[in-house]
Amino acid sequence: MTDTQFLYLILVIIYLIECCFWLPRNSIAFIKGSGWKIKSSAWLLGNSNGAFAFAWPFPLLGKAFIGTIPSISISQEGIANRTIEGNPRKSSKAATIISYDNISSISNIGKIVYINETEFYKSSSEKHALKLVEILSELWRSNKREKDIQNYTDSLFDIDTLDKNLTEFNIKTKTLTWLCNIHFIIMFIIAPIIVYVFGVISLIISALFIIIFNFVVIGFYYYSHSNVYPEFKGERITDIIKMGLCPPMTVRGRDYLSLHYLCSFHPVAIAFVLLPAEKAEEFAKKTLLDFNKNITSNSDSVIWHYESMKKEITAFIEKRGIDINKLLAPPEPEAGVLSYCPACHAQYTFINGTCSECNNVNLVPYDGEKDG
Repeated sequence: MTDTQFLYLILVIIYLIECCFWLPRNSIAFIKGSGWKIKSSAWLLGNSNGAFAFAWPFPLLGKAFIGTIPSISISQEGIANRTIEGNPRKSSKAATIISYDNISSISNIGKIVYINETEFYKSSSEKHALKLVEILSELWRSNKREKDIQNYTDSLFDIDTLDKNLTEFNIKTKTLTWLCNIHFIIMFIIAPIIVYVFGVISLIISALFIIIFNFVVIGFYYYSHSNVYPEFKGERITDIIKMGLCPPMTVRGRDYLSLHYLCSFHPVAIAFVLLPAEKAEEFAKKTLLDFNKNITSNSDSVIWHYESMKKEITAFIEKRGIDINKLLAPPEPEAGVLSYCPACHAQYTFINGTCSECNNVNLVPYDGEKDG
C-alpha cells in the first residue's frame, strides 16, 4: 500500500466514523438507504443509556431522523423522570416524582433538565430538553392542566404538523443537501482519481480544492442551521469549528440538522409519515404489543402516563383505518406450538409458564388448548 492509498484509507475510516451516531435510550432511528429502516437502541451496540447506530454512508440516498418516546411521565398531579413505555433496558433507579405545587423553577442547561435547580432528567438532545422545559413550564403554571396534557399528547401524533415540518426542513436544507453530495463526490471519487492519474503532485492541489470547497459548505451549513435552529447559536459555532478541522464531518452536515428535528413527535407518528404502510403498521403493532408487558413502578404518575399513552396510540392507529383486533391478533400457530406470548408473539411448545424475554409475561394458550 502506497502512502497516498494509506491516506485515502484513513479518510474513509474517519468518514465512516462520522456516519455513526448515538441513539439514546427510549429512541428509535429512522434510517433511509435503499429504503427506510427502523433501528432501536435495544438491538445495537451500546449500554443502558443508548447505543450506536449507523447512517447510510452515501448522502445522496441517505436520510436519518431520531424519534424519541416521551421520556418523562406527566399526570395531573405531577411529573416523574421515568417512563415505562419503550424502555428496553430498564433503569434500576426509582423514579423521582415532583408535584406541581412543589416546583419553583424549571430550566435546562444543554441536555439536562433542571427542576428547582436540581438535575431532574437528561434528555436525548438539547433540542428535546428545550421542548420538555417548554411543556413542563406550561403545565406547571396551568389552571386547566387536564386540557393542556391532552393538547400535549395530541401534538405528539399530529401528522399534519409533522408533514408540514418535514416539507419546511427539506426546503431550508435543499442547497446544503446538494453541496454535501457534491462534497462527497469530490472528496471520495474525483480527487482520488485525479491523484491516481496525475500522481502525488496533484495531491496538494486536490487537497487545497477540498479545503476551499469545505469552507463553502460550512458557510451554507451555518446558514441552514440558522434557519432550522435559530436559538442554538452555540451549537452552530461548535459544529462549524469541528467541520473546519474535519472535512469528512462536513459531508454529513444534513444529518446533523435532521437527527433530532422530529424530537417533538412520537415514533409511531413518524413511522406513518416516513415508512411504507406495511412497515408502519408492523412498527405500530410492536409498539402496542409492548404495552402487554408486566409493568412495575413506584409512581402513580408513571402508571397514569403509561395507560394514557396506550390509549393515545390505539386511537391514533384506529384513525388510520386499521383494525386493532386484526393488527394484534395472535400469530398463526406453528406445528407443535401450544401457547404464545401476548407481548412479543413468541410461540412455545408448553402452556404453563412465562416469557423470559418480556419481563415474565404469562403465556396465553391457543384456543382448544388447556392447562395441563
